Amino acid sequence: MKIHPMTWGTALISLGILGPVQAGQVTWTPPMPLLSETLRISVDSAVPPDVLHWGVNGSKSAWETPPPECLPANTQPTDSTAVNSPFTQQDEQGVWYIDLGPFDASTQLIHTVRFVIRLKDGSWLNNQGDNFSVEVSAGRVRFHPENPSVHDPVVVEILDSPGPGILRWGINESLAGGWHPPEAAYQPAGTVPTEDGRAVETPFPAPNDQGISSLTLGPFDRGEQVVTSLHAVVRWGSEWDTESGRNYNLALHLPTPEESAFPLTVTMPNPIIRGLPGQNLTFQTDAPRAEVWIDGQLVSPGQDGAYPLHALPYGPHTITVRAERDQNVALQTTTLWVQPDIVTGEPAGPIAFGSHPVGDGRVRFALYAPGKRFVSLIGDFNGWNPTSHFMNVTTDGTWWIDMAITPGTYRYQYRIEGDRVVGDPYAHEVSWRDSSGKPGWKPEDAKAVLRLDAPPYVWSSPPYSRPSLDNLLIYEFHIGDMQEDGYLGMIEYLDYIKDLGFTALGPMPFTEFAGDHSWGYNPSYYLAPEASYGTPDELKALIDAAHARGLAVIMDIVLNHADYASALYQLYGNDYEASPYFRLYDGENWGFPDIDQTSPAWKTHVADLLSWWLTEYRIDGFRYDATRFTEWSGYNDWGAGWFAYAGKQADPGSIHISEHLPEDPALQRETEMDTTWHAHFRWRIREMLENASLDPNHFMDVLDPTRLGFASALERIAYTESHDEERVMRLLTEKGYPGEEAVRRAEAAMGLTLTAPGPVMIYAGQEFGENTRKLVGHNPIQWALKETPDGKRLYHFTRTMARLRSTEPSLQSTEITFLMEGLPPDVGGYLRTSRQGKPVAVMVNFGSAEARIPITQFPREPWQNVITGQPLHKEVLLLPGEILVAMPAE
Repeated sequence: MKIHPMTWGTALISLGILGPVQAGQVTWTPPMPLLSETLRISVDSAVPPDVLHWGVNGSKSAWETPPPECLPANTQPTDSTAVNSPFTQQDEQGVWYIDLGPFDASTQLIHTVRFVIRLKDGSWLNNQGDNFSVEVSAGRVRFHPENPSVHDPVVVEILDSPGPGILRWGINESLAGGWHPPEAAYQPAGTVPTEDGRAVETPFPAPNDQGISSLTLGPFDRGEQVVTSLHAVVRWGSEWDTESGRNYNLALHLPTPEESAFPLTVTMPNPIIRGLPGQNLTFQTDAPRAEVWIDGQLVSPGQDGAYPLHALPYGPHTITVRAERDQNVALQTTTLWVQPDIVTGEPAGPIAFGSHPVGDGRVRFALYAPGKRFVSLIGDFNGWNPTSHFMNVTTDGTWWIDMAITPGTYRYQYRIEGDRVVGDPYAHEVSWRDSSGKPGWKPEDAKAVLRLDAPPYVWSSPPYSRPSLDNLLIYEFHIGDMQEDGYLGMIEYLDYIKDLGFTALGPMPFTEFAGDHSWGYNPSYYLAPEASYGTPDELKALIDAAHARGLAVIMDIVLNHADYASALYQLYGNDYEASPYFRLYDGENWGFPDIDQTSPAWKTHVADLLSWWLTEYRIDGFRYDATRFTEWSGYNDWGAGWFAYAGKQADPGSIHISEHLPEDPALQRETEMDTTWHAHFRWRIREMLENASLDPNHFMDVLDPTRLGFASALERIAYTESHDEERVMRLLTEKGYPGEEAVRRAEAAMGLTLTAPGPVMIYAGQEFGENTRKLVGHNPIQWALKETPDGKRLYHFTRTMARLRSTEPSLQSTEITFLMEGLPPDVGGYLRTSRQGKPVAVMVNFGSAEARIPITQFPREPWQNVITGQPLHKEVLLLPGEILVAMPAE
């Protein structure tokens, strides 16, 4: 690994620091320090450095404060999660430096050091705004030698080894983001392939008396596969040993011709050829043995030492010449492209991405993939022949072809540059099966489905009006956890949700994902419904049935990231410079590729997919996942602002909800976004109920969000439970509350949610006290709990309150008056009113002692308990955790 030189930047974005950027060179050693080592950072600049502004771990824009043990003298804290350490030392060449570490503090596991440098004149060295990042190694796995060539055996040492284990390893990580398995000749005895076929697992022995297990790999200089990098993790049974979540990586040097032990001269044609005769490879060497390998296969050169290349199939080819003399090896390897002649031009009429009939029995296929050398269309209609239908290309990089296809159902893919196959990013239906017919997850197994002349779905629901924001009650659920029969099975639950009093369905993501079981936050095909839940028409039947019952359908859509198996990612892999959709991102992103929200290509894809769901499926609106991570700019520039704008352009009456945690009221004020999940409501209400303590300011802030900067309560959605956190009932039980009190506090959480101004939401099962642990995976609803005494009580409370919330004008208004004067400690109250409806009074005893509430706290009416129907007299006794919802007596 090389010491990284400084590259010039134009803006300093870390931690909100802004300032001019200066030229200078920044280096550090060792390249990857061990926890026990000191890191020296050197600065060679015309302007002397002033301070190192640095932190550890985190992402490029969110660091952690370093532990005191590794701070240089006179380090000062800042107002962010970073510190400033002064430069005070110069070496004999006049280069300034500073030493950090060691980093083996017992209180904090450190895996990355991040920094920028402020110079004496106030300018910055900042690595083009990306900040400098140094990986710190725990030293659990070591390679010897540290900088091997392909001719060297590599010894892998596992320190502090607890016993025999497994080394999972691969080679030559590709731009597609995956390892390659080593050839069989490189695999030690006992090696087996991994299930995904992209790596191998090799057992290593028990440790020696120093606690070190070792394994020798290589050398890696065979002609069938030249290895330039190793990648590994260690497995002990079901336990994994990684470099703080990173792989253990090692680069191998391929000697240049000048560095080889003896001469080997290879002559190649232009690296791009078009299959013309006379295109030959030739080589010269005085070695007694020489071989030519093409794509891992040994070939025989002609008598003149030339090998004809014009007959190679279209696509990329790895060509290696290997010579051996006196046990020394010389290698030269290169990539050659054989490319067909491609027509550049525009089709007749407009281009719509995906596959669309264009008349006369012809179908147009179009794929936006700028920078690709060639693309072919393969499918059931041409026997999956990769050379029979090369696509044309427009000047902007859109690949297209018109084909005459008879009516029927077909599967198809695009073959990119003769090598990688991908499904259509605009596929409306996906068949994802492996070679055995089982549900698949590998990207190459995903095939777009084209149905020609299939009868359209006939919508049957009567005219339907979407609920307004003041009457939006969302029932969030995971389709697979509700029941096992997918879209059609959900229809059976619609009457239940409607009868409960809710006005909208909030299914977790159901766009096509890899595999058959997922929460859906790993989207792969944005315009196709998940096939494991059913067909497109079955999803339409579910939406149709929901609308027939007056239920809106709010689609949970993930536009922050995509799965590695997604077609958009697979087009370019981690070649982020070329990709029009993804960017290189150094922060935490749940392990997924990060989308470039500013990209015009991505903005077009978003507008197209939102319009598709709104028009083809009659979706009523969207809940946008993780908009704090997508960010946004301007009214409709990019990010979350663009999502809502594009959706409103397609359907002005559609509903647009952000999950912006923590919330930013400006997103609602300054864009077309209608409302947002209000995590602050969830945090504060649950905190007070779980800790049996009222904080009056927090109480009033979350019930009246205008105190937090919202223009109206309609701009936020109140909830106390969602898929993101543990169940209310579970945590109350874990806090030690006895059953009766736990139920009361769960009722209070529900009651506060359903009487709060603005839209509201619950999570499936909350209505009867579901208490399973949060599980990112299959976690069926325990419907039997609904029939228990506690479940029946909570269900009755929820149904009563939700029906009241969806019918009573006072609970649909944004008006709220707090009744806090003269209340006992830990009791909060408020009044909901409107000109058209009856007042609704709410009192909650958050505390751990009984509280008596005088009825004089309420306006002068004869009042009754909404849940029990009992009249209220001079005072009300509230047990610990109990809620009272009251209205004027009939």
